[in-house]
Parts: sequence; C-alpha cells; structure tokens
Amino acid sequence: MPHRFPGPGGACAVLRDGDIIARHAWGWADAERQIPFTPETLFRICSITKQFTCAVALETVSDLAELDPAVRAALPNLIDTVPTAAHLCHNQSGLRDYWAVAMLHGAPAESAFGDREAARVIRGTRSLQFEPGTRYSYCNQNFRILSDALQTRTGRSFAELLRSTVFEPAGMRGALLAADTTALPDGATGYEGSQAAGFRPAKNRIIWTGDAGIAASLDDMIAWERFI
Repeated sequence: MPHRFPGPGGACAVLRDGDIIARHAWGWADAERQIPFTPETLFRICSITKQFTCAVALETVSDLAELDPAVRAALPNLIDTVPTAAHLCHNQSGLRDYWAVAMLHGAPAESAFGDREAARVIRGTRSLQFEPGTRYSYCNQNFRILSDALQTRTGRSFAELLRSTVFEPAGMRGALLAADTTALPDGATGYEGSQAAGFRPAKNRIIWTGDAGIAASLDDMIAWERFI
C-alpha cells in the first residue's frame, strides 16, 4: 500500500453494530524512514481526546460537582461567575481558548506552549465571553482544567486515570497519553503540505493533556467504538 500511496499515511475503519465492515491503512507513518502506516500505528487523535476526558470524569466521580472546587482554584482571578465542571464538559464555560489568547498576545505559533504557559493564561483569566451555561463556544482549556481537576481530586496522574478507567476496560492496548507533541513512541510523524507541493514534517511544540493529548491506533479506536 505505501507504494500505491507514497505520501503520509492514514487509517480508517467502518463498523456496523460492532462488526468491522472495512479496516484499511495506507501510506507511510514515517516517509523518510519508510515505516508503513498500519492499523496498529499510534497517531495523535487530537481533540477526540476530549470525549475520553469526559469519560474519565464520569467513571471517577459520582457527581461532576465534586470537581468544582478544583475548577474554582484554577481560575483565582476570574471576576465573572466561575463555570462548573459540567460547563467545561459541554463547552459552555464562557472561557476563551488559551492557545488562541496566547497567540493574540504575541506568542509565535511555532513557540513552545507547555504546562507553564497554559497555567499562566488560565490563572490570568479575569472575564468570560458569556455567562456559563448560556451559550456554546469550543475551548481547549475547558478540558485541560478538567483533567487537572481530576488529578487534584484523585491524587493520580491523568495518564494513569485514562489507563485504568478507559483504555484497559475498553481493550485499547496501545493507547496512551502522549502529551508532548514533538514525538510519538513508535515513530509516527505528522506532515503538512500537499501532493503537488510536497510534504514536510509538521513542527508542533504544544503540550496537550485532557484537551488533545491522546495517541491511539485504528485498532484502539475500533475497540473504543465497540466499548461504547
């Protein structure tokens, strides 16, 4: 398949009532080293991570309100109404996206954006776009705050919470929290470009957690689809 599709690869599957109708991978996981993309190749599922963060929350606490104190503690300078954990889960917090805010304040898109930078933006939040619960606005930091709150509430790392409450029960054998976006454990590389202009490895120096930090394979995602 890499010889028919010589560029960056991918994988897809079609399921019906848990039965696999199609399972397909193509291209290269790493074009320079000619590592084929397979159904077992780990790749970043990015914002699909958010549903897993919500799943961990539902499995970890009996009531999402148990996380509200940690949410309030994460926003010490907020003058407006503090959103609840439920508002975070539904993207109804009113918070502005922290990465976008950092860019608006002059941070270069290619610069490092890790725990320190994220905490600075979150703690510096003073106002909201709207009253929590009244509107919808997609916001990455909702899920970073949520994953941090889960760690505070349980005393366990978010990686361990994912493994024990979601990955193991669902049979997602390869899935893991790969917060550092500079590399993946099995060497898969993300690319940008086009067939006409050519492809080059994408540079990403963001540390994602509950917002976009999971890496999983096609087979892991098949297991998740069957599990839910």
